[in-house]
Parts: sequence; C-alpha cells; structure tokens
Amino acid sequence: MSHDDPARRWRLLRRSSRRIREDVDDELAFHREMRERELVAAGLPAEAARRRALEEFGDIAALREACAAEDVRGERDERRADWLADLRQDLAHAARAALRAPGFTAIVVLTLALGIGLNAAIFGVVHRILVAPLPYADAEGLVRIYGRHLDRADERGQLSAADVVDFREAQRSFASIGVFRYAGGTLAGDAEARRLDGAGISPNLLSVLGVRPALGRDFREGEGVQGGQRVALVTDALWRSAFGGDSAAIGRTMLLNEQPHTIVGVLPPGFRWPAWEASFLVPLDLGAALADANRARKFHFLGAFARLRPGVDAARAEADLAAIARELERRHPEANEGMGVRVLPLRESIAGEARRALLLVGAAAALVLLVACANVAGLLLARGVTRQRELAVRAALGAGRGRLARQLLAESVFLAAIGGAVAALLASPGAAALARLGAPVLPESIPAEPGPAVFALAAAVTLASVVVFGLAPAMIGARGAVSGLREGPRGATEGAGRSGVRRALVVGQMALAVVLLIGAGLLGRSLLELRRVALGFDPTRLFTFDVVLAAQRYATSAAQDAFFEELLGRLRALPGVVDVGSGAALPLAGGSSASLVIDGIPHESSAPPEVGYTPVSDDYFRALRIPLLRGRAFDARDHEDATGVVIVNESAARLHWGDADPVGARVRLGPDPSQPWSVVVGVVGDVRNQAPDAEPRPTAYVSSRQDHWGFARIVVRTSGDPTESIGAVRHELRRLDPMVPLGDAQTMEDRLSDALAGRRLPLVMLGGFAALALVLAALGIYGVTAYAVAARTREFGVRLALGARPGGLLAMVVGEGTRSALLGLAIGIALSAAGARVLGRLLYGVGTLDWPTYAGAAAVLLTAALLACWVPARRATRVDPADALRLE
Repeated sequence: MSHDDPARRWRLLRRSSRRIREDVDDELAFHREMRERELVAAGLPAEAARRRALEEFGDIAALREACAAEDVRGERDERRADWLADLRQDLAHAARAALRAPGFTAIVVLTLALGIGLNAAIFGVVHRILVAPLPYADAEGLVRIYGRHLDRADERGQLSAADVVDFREAQRSFASIGVFRYAGGTLAGDAEARRLDGAGISPNLLSVLGVRPALGRDFREGEGVQGGQRVALVTDALWRSAFGGDSAAIGRTMLLNEQPHTIVGVLPPGFRWPAWEASFLVPLDLGAALADANRARKFHFLGAFARLRPGVDAARAEADLAAIARELERRHPEANEGMGVRVLPLRESIAGEARRALLLVGAAAALVLLVACANVAGLLLARGVTRQRELAVRAALGAGRGRLARQLLAESVFLAAIGGAVAALLASPGAAALARLGAPVLPESIPAEPGPAVFALAAAVTLASVVVFGLAPAMIGARGAVSGLREGPRGATEGAGRSGVRRALVVGQMALAVVLLIGAGLLGRSLLELRRVALGFDPTRLFTFDVVLAAQRYATSAAQDAFFEELLGRLRALPGVVDVGSGAALPLAGGSSASLVIDGIPHESSAPPEVGYTPVSDDYFRALRIPLLRGRAFDARDHEDATGVVIVNESAARLHWGDADPVGARVRLGPDPSQPWSVVVGVVGDVRNQAPDAEPRPTAYVSSRQDHWGFARIVVRTSGDPTESIGAVRHELRRLDPMVPLGDAQTMEDRLSDALAGRRLPLVMLGGFAALALVLAALGIYGVTAYAVAARTREFGVRLALGARPGGLLAMVVGEGTRSALLGLAIGIALSAAGARVLGRLLYGVGTLDWPTYAGAAAVLLTAALLACWVPARRATRVDPADALRLE
C-alpha cells in the first residue's frame, strides 16, 4: 500500500498520537523519579518522598493530556507548514513545466479560456434576466395579467377597461391591481424636439410595484382626469439629460406633446419600466373609456400589474380570474365571448420569448465547456506518455502515488488558474457583445451588462473544471508512473487503461460536438426556410419612420390631412425617392384590430369576428409593392365626407366570403353598431402582419382620409441605398414643422432582421459553439493520435522492418482514430434525436429529425476526424526502422 494512501495516513496519525502520549508519560515519570530521589536525599522516607512528589506534580492525567495536546498541535503545525511548502514547490514546478512547453500551455490555456469565458459571458446575460433580483420591492409577489383569446395561440393580449373594473371588484387573489397603457410623447427641447416612449399608469401602480420616487412624490388620486392639471414623473436618465440633474426640476413644467406637464417626481436611478423602455410616466384616466358603452369592453388597450396576496401563486390567481372571465362571458357575450386571462410571474413576463433562447444558449455553452475539459484531460493524459520516465524516476526516489498525483493536479490547477484569469478578461466584453447581439429580443427593462456575478461564476467554473479535467489524469498518471519504472524503458509506452480513458474522452467530445452541430444545422435550416417565406411585400430599398402630430396644433382632421399631404409631397420630390406611402401599422409589426360585421352574412357566435385594422394612404400598397388583386386602391374620391371604403386582404376575403367576390359588399368595422356601412372596393395580397413565421392575419384597410389617428408610419422606397435619403427626409420634416421629430427611422430589411432576431440569436450562438466544439474535438483526436504514434514508434519501426507497407500503416492509424469518431458520431446522433424536442418551438418548416441536417453534420464531423488522424498517421509511415530497432 502506498505511503500516501488516506487510510494508511489516518492510521499513522493515530499511531503518532499514541506515540506522543507514551513519550509524555515517559518524560513525566522521569521527572517524578528525579524529584523523589532529591527528596530521599534530603532525608525523607521513600514512601513519603513519592507522595510528596505526586503532590507537587498535581493532576498527572491532566498534565499528561495538556502536554500531549501541545505536542500534537505542534506536530500538526509542522505538517501544515510542510504541506504549504510542498504546495509552493508544486506550483513553482508547475510554472516551470508550463514554460518548458509553451505550445502545449498555450493550447490548454486558450481552450479553457474559451470554454470558461463563454459560460461566464452567457451567465452575465442569463443572470441579469432570469436570476438577478428585479428592481421592485418583493418582486416575487408581482405578476402581469394578460387578456387572451381562447381560440388563438396568442396568450399575451390586452384588457378592456370595463373588464379591469370587474376583475378588481370580484377577485380574491391580489392585494392590488394597477393598469397602464403606452403613452409616447414629443418633448420640446432647445435645439429640436425628440420622441420619447412613456407609459400612462393608474395612480396606484407604482405602489403596486413597490417603487417610491427618489425626488418629489407619486401621483395622487384624481390627477390626470380630463380637464385637470397635467403632471408627470420622469426617469433618472431623462432628469439628468433634460434637466441637468437639478433638484429644482421638481415643480417645473416640461412641454410634452406641446402640452405643459408639471414634474412632480423623479424615479429612482435603478428603476426600469417592466413592460418597455419608458422615459416618463403620466396618470391614466379611464373615465372616457368607461363612459363609451360600445368601447368599454370591446376596446382592449390596457396592461395590468398586480401584487399577489400572501400564500397565493400565479396559477391560483389565474384560476380565480378565469372564473370571473367565464362569468363576464355569460353576462356580456357580444364582447367577451372566447375571452380569457393569463397570469404570469413578473420575471417570466419580462423575459418573454428570450427565456427559451437564453436557456438553449446556456446549455450549448455548458456542452462546449465539457468538450473543452475533455480536450484538456486528453491532452494531459497524452502528455503523460512523454513524461512517464520522469514520473517513474520520482517514484523511485520515494514519491508515493498520492504525492505524484498531487504534483500533477497542481499543474492542472496552475493551467486552470491562467485559463480562468484570461476567461475573466473575456467575460465582460463577451456578455456585452451577447447583449448587443440579442438586443431585439432581450427585454429592454432589464440591462444585460455584466456584473460581479460574472467573475464569481468564472472562478467557480474554473475550480470545477480542475476537478473535471485534472483529477483523473493526475490519478492515472501517478499510477502509471509507479509501475513505469518497474517495466523499464520498454514500459515507457502508453498503457491500455490510459489509452482507453483517452479514447473515451475523444468519443465524448465527438458526441457533444455532433449534438451542437445538429442543433445549429436545424436552426440554420429553419432560418433559411423563413428567409424563403413570401412576405407579401418587397422589403428592399425601403425605409420607414414614425411621425406623431401634437393634438393641440393638429386638432382637426383637416389640419392632419394637410400636414401629411404636404409631407408626402415633399418626400416624393426628393432625388432618389421612387414611392412614398403611410399607414398606421407596418408589416411584421402587428397592429390594431376591429370587429367585422358583413351585411347579409350573419356571424356564428355572439361576438362578431375580429380582423386586423389599418388606416393607410392612397400609395401605401404601391410603396410596399403589395399587389392589388381585385377592385381598386384608395384615391382622392375617398374623402372624409364620402361613403366609407374598405380594402380587405386575400385571407379575409377567403375566410369571410369564400369563393364569392367581396368587392361591393357592405361591412361595418368597429364596436359601434350605429356607425354607417362601408363598402369593400378592393382586395390586396396577404402580408405577414405579425412575424415572418406567423400566418397572414385577415385584415381590413381603410383610407387615412376617413379615419384620422394623428400619427403615421411613413414608408419611402428609393432607387438606391435607402439610408442615404434619411438625412434629406429629416431636413424636409424639420422645414415643415421643427416640433415634429422623425422617430424610429429604420430600413425595412433591418426590421425584418429584428423580426428574425429571436431565431437568429440561438442560431448564431449555437453555430459558433458548434464550430468551436468541432475544432476542439478535432484537436482532441489529433492529440490522441499524435501521442499514440509517438508511444508506438518502436512498434511501427518493427512493422516496417518486417515488410509492412507505409500505406497499410497509414490506414491502420487512421482507422483506429476514425473508430472513436464513428462511435462518438453514433452516440451524438442518438442524443440529438432524443433531445431535438427542445428545439421544436424554434424550428420552422424543418422537422426535428431532418435527415439532410443529420447527414451534413455527420459528413462535417467525419471529414474533420479524418484530417485530424491523417496528419499524425503520415508521421507513423516515416519512422526509420533502423532507429526504432536501435532503441531495442
């Protein structure tokens, strides 16, 4: 048994303690006898001298235990000092060993840095969005309430004002409910106006969130009602940028949408609106919405946050509201038929669809780290072949198996420490880059910049990786070293056990690389299929921007018409502009909806069906290249006083008219049954309204002359690069009205790219991880094969001397390497087939068992494996038989 065996060490420690106590007993007995002799020499009888000596020494047992304990403590301190000295010696030796093999060290450090750094960077984003505390008091008790259509896949809709009132009165699950809606605004500045996003909130909503203004006060009941004083809360960022961070800003007036608003408070620096990036908050007045009987339940425009009562979870609260929703459906079938609710924890509502993508990316990064650790473990095992004589000499000089294992483990710790340090340097910029890459899908309300947790994770993963890649090679290397010297020079080759472990590591690397390759391939094929989807419009050479008119200066429909006609006319006259149009919504960006009633065609349910609803200009379809299939487009005949006109898309025509021609049909759009009928004048092609992977929604378009919204999304088609015309467009808009800012200027192709960001983010990350894993796996095969060739140099020399052909040796070495690759490939394919369901919701037009993807991944992997085996195999064919036999 080795001297460093833990059981033997414990027995030696116990034996040492017994020996110490025996030595203490001997020493105490010696001093007692000496004292007795002194007393006898002084004239006392022997028995009296013995009693006197015992009295002077006191409690012998206690004294013995104290002395023994002191000796044990001293021996332990000495051992601890020896252990620390050995550790310093081991680390110093590890540093020298690393410097002696700079190439090997660089490969190991870079491999670990990439594996650890990737995981730390991704954790920086995942932690902020899915783990870190939200900036609200007792955030675990906060939920968001959504409206939902039970017959649709969309589960995150909005609520009507009347339903919110009923929910508040009848529910038993919430301590309080606050509501909100979007409230954009134009802020007047010294140089030019700028467009800001904001929110209109009920006066109790900040208290629901557990947020108090850092300066000033919260809203009061009654503020924001029609005709009352206009007040606003501003974020810390807006307070600093627009008001210089001056505390005297409280009570000042800012012009928002050309209407004076008194600033009553400044929100805390860490506050972020949980639904979108908002710069200001204003009070929300529901009085007008509730007073309109036709819109109170049919117009869904509100969001809601709520705080749960103690002991109530989101599922129970949802069941409570669902029961109320069923009762409202019974009482108000014309508005609430098929309407339900969804209650989600606040964090889940903020993360949205990004949660699935982030978890997938995090799992892929963990697989890359495993591949990296397996790669480093294989390299350390392979390197042990060349160091076997060194370790055997150390064993012969008295180093036990445990001592050698500790030395090898120290080298692993040293390499991991350097790799972890480099990874920590890469983690912060990596997390920031990931946040920028995923900006279109990551929630704006939670920043994704890295924090201290990133570096803590880098350290933790570094320590864990030492155990994964360092412990097994250290134990195997130490065991081989002890037996290596007994085997002599001929034994300085790779043992079967060590070779088997390294092959198992290579198989594991290849299997994980296959999983990542297949996952990336499925996502890539899915994105390619999405790119081929017919959008229904031409996004090339097209850019868009928003224009919002101030209600005070453009209060009449005539003023709004005049502004937009002048603006569109000026834009058409710009050089390089081909077509210009406007609409209340754009493709891929969703939009509003309205109920559809068709004269002469009764609807089956109590509530009429809903269709998308978009006011557009005359040239909207031409600018977007949406084809007109039947009838006519809007024109000057469709003025405000004329009969209302409607154009429906192909999906609406097919769904509601079947094979009949809808042109000439009379329809009514909206909740008010007293509104006059409109006439369908045309049918246009379908457009992907929501997203490229969402089917076109049945939609009705109306003329913007007949339905004025006070804002428009302008589309400009150019003959060249559309971004080159944005400056000229901004100049013309400023000339027309400097108080109307150009908002959200973006090319349509960029909008399409943003719409695909939710699928592109996991693809890019998974593809990068797959490429890295493939390289690491190929390096692993190369390392295994190269070191195996080095260990079998004499064998190859003998084979060549006995007449073996170089081609046969080449095939043998390559075959041995590719067998490991094939086994890893088979395991990886099986794992991919079993786990492909995880990707199900991220795929479009591609099955989870798409054989071209599996075949392509297998081909790439086998090609990499063959190349990795071929290079060292060529070296085996060039062995000089004479040199090899001379070593024998």
